[in-house]
Amino acid sequence: MSLFKNNKKISKDELKQRKKELEEVNTRKVRIKGNRKKQEKLIDLEYERLSKMKENIFYFEASKTEVSIDKEFVRIVRKGISNKLTLGSSGEKAILISSITSIQLKKPKLSAGYIQFNLAGNFNSQGVLGATQDENSILFVVDEMDIALKVQSVIEQRLTEKQKTPEQISATDEICKYKELLNDGIITEVEFEKKKNSLLNN
Repeated sequence: MSLFKNNKKISKDELKQRKKELEEVNTRKVRIKGNRKKQEKLIDLEYERLSKMKENIFYFEASKTEVSIDKEFVRIVRKGISNKLTLGSSGEKAILISSITSIQLKKPKLSAGYIQFNLAGNFNSQGVLGATQDENSILFVVDEMDIALKVQSVIEQRLTEKQKTPEQISATDEICKYKELLNDGIITEVEFEKKKNSLLNN
């Protein structure tokens, strides 16, 4: 919802105050320039971004990728033609948090940065070029560094919680979770069978 919906005409002082309030709760320098209409739109977008982050929903504009984190899964939704061409698909990818062995975060410098989720038994692509073709990686730019750090922090917190309060999860329970993902169309039949066989053979 727009902060300016019912207040189309605001003074310069009010606009300045809202920008100041936004900077106080934000972790990155907010570049809000242009005419008043453009500034109002940018402020709305920034508030929406921060609101979603509180719900553990993160959007990386540069790579057109949304990441949501719940207690069990990291869900990656990629949009746009470029993602489809690079990775061969768009849509949703679900990663079971308990299967993440480590998180690699490469800060952006001359090239884009990336977050890579390393999974047990998976070969992990190396470098930015590898990350662009890795479905378990997310590319981001300098202005999105705060989002990347927050994603890393939330997932590491989830992993720590699981280590502190270990659950006795049987292979059957794990298979049921993947079956649910299959029924929802998030993973393919081939991916489901691969995970099921891996769990049954452990």
